[in-house]
Amino acid sequence: MDDSKICIVRNDKLGDVLLTCPMIHAVKTLWPSSEVTVIVSELTYPVVSRLSTVDHVLIDYRQQFRVSSLTLIKKVTEALNEQSFDYIFFAHMDPLYVFGAYLAGIKNRVGDANNLILSRFISKKVPISWHDFTKHEIEQQMRLLEPFLNENVPFKHPEFIFEEKLEEEVATLLTPQAIENGYIVIHPSYGEGNRGWSAQDYAKLIDLIQTKTSLQVVITGSDLEQDIAEVIMEFTHTNPINLVSKTTVEQLFGLIKGCHCIIGAETGPVHMATLCKRPVISISPTKYIKPFRWGPFGTNHVVIKNNQKCDLICHTYKQNCEEDYCLTSITANDVFSATTFITEQETFPKNQLYYWFKTSGTVAILLDDLSNEEIIETTLPSIITLLNQENIRWFLCTTKPIVKDTLSNLYSDIFLAKKTQISKWVKQFCVTDVTVIHTLSEPQTLWIESIKKFIALKIDKEPVLVNQTESFSSIKELLDYYLQTAQRLSQNKYEPSNS
Repeated sequence: MDDSKICIVRNDKLGDVLLTCPMIHAVKTLWPSSEVTVIVSELTYPVVSRLSTVDHVLIDYRQQFRVSSLTLIKKVTEALNEQSFDYIFFAHMDPLYVFGAYLAGIKNRVGDANNLILSRFISKKVPISWHDFTKHEIEQQMRLLEPFLNENVPFKHPEFIFEEKLEEEVATLLTPQAIENGYIVIHPSYGEGNRGWSAQDYAKLIDLIQTKTSLQVVITGSDLEQDIAEVIMEFTHTNPINLVSKTTVEQLFGLIKGCHCIIGAETGPVHMATLCKRPVISISPTKYIKPFRWGPFGTNHVVIKNNQKCDLICHTYKQNCEEDYCLTSITANDVFSATTFITEQETFPKNQLYYWFKTSGTVAILLDDLSNEEIIETTLPSIITLLNQENIRWFLCTTKPIVKDTLSNLYSDIFLAKKTQISKWVKQFCVTDVTVIHTLSEPQTLWIESIKKFIALKIDKEPVLVNQTESFSSIKELLDYYLQTAQRLSQNKYEPSNS
């Protein structure tokens, strides 16, 4: 691919674009004499244009032309044909560009094989498995390079250009105290599909930070966050710097690059901090949003999540939730303790996958047979002991009343339902947000696979099925087994198109 003209399409939201930057960086690193062009939206243009590994940045043609759909397809096809790209990567499977690249005759069109409608127009298909919970969005994007490599591409932080003028602009937004002693950024926005911590709790946190440390707090956000910022300012007894709706995207990026830590949900500014290797406190209340996919990647961070008492099925895109189980369980003291902790760490967590499993994983242990004494007396207790040691959520489940009756004296959390009661199984696994189904009996494949598919319809994610009856000597060995089983879902080879 050296000396080739390469196009990458990522013309959607800021956070998604930021999580594609490592893939863009990898393209130029692998093929340094290639010419890399990225197509982005007007909003994200200032960020992507700062990538040191990008040669050209084009603003989304639909924002340039603003014409009817048929005319737009014609114009995009002509524009792509004029550019004479050798390769086009669809980090965002935008139908306009997928069709346009097909009609323009770009030979190498790379995208997700599992997009049922658009994949027929892709010439090199990478089967992205969203059920492989071990793959972060950054890693899923990197997988688009697989058809051209013999090995996985290691993650590297991309390099952004921050000129002195931008640093001076950022300094004018801060107080002398913040410049001298340092500052923490709080970004209260929570983005689509998530839920936000309350303004009153943010106000309590700000007062804790500004009375118990020398650091100053800077509140950031767009016009959409003005209301919550006003409430925060009303309830604080100290004086944070309110920059909501007062910064450009570039200034926000520069501000985050210089902070001690950023606190907020998994949104664009938090991903900015990740790419700048700044510490992150991720307030991630819901069961639906997982650090496995959207968490701080490759930087020091703490995930704040405490939703185990919620007995509802969580799908924030399908249903707005009015309950506050996952929100009120997070206190200002919790977040403050995490903040003081992370700002003092050289490296945390040491293994982000283990950590994310401990914060967000749930194991359902399925047992339907008491005949094997080794399993009952050794394997089962060893698994439960290891999970308890790391406070990983688990529960036993069975279709046999005798199993529950026999083991109820030892284990209080046992779910019982008949095999025919599919809806009860699906609801139980959705409510408890099961990550792994660990069977200690030979599973009935059709039954369990049906349950997994119904779960995916409810919460978008299938749990990973593990059938292992041997004991594990350590939590590392157990988690490695779970993670490796999930990772096999992403080991399919890419598919060339027949079109």
